[in-house]
Amino acid sequence: MVIKNPHATRPVPPLTLAQAGSMVICRSAAWESGMVTSAWWAHAHQVSKSGAGGVYLPVGTFAVQGRKNFLPPNQLVMGLGVVFRLEP
Repeated sequence: MVIKNPHATRPVPPLTLAQAGSMVICRSAAWESGMVTSAWWAHAHQVSKSGAGGVYLPVGTFAVQGRKNFLPPNQLVMGLGVVFRLEP
């Protein structure tokens, strides 16, 4: 998941990180297995499509350099909201 921060001078709010982490966990293999686990986040400059030192990465994978910031474990709860807008 990618979180775009419109305020480059301010950090991403903790609630936003928690909600994104919850969605990522619910969309992962943890949902099928019912396993409670935690998500982690990293800054954009830490993520790349090429491995360190020319290491081969399989298609669709990314390399994360540096520290991963783990979020607290979340319950596997996901909801869906639908909004309709009617033109006058």
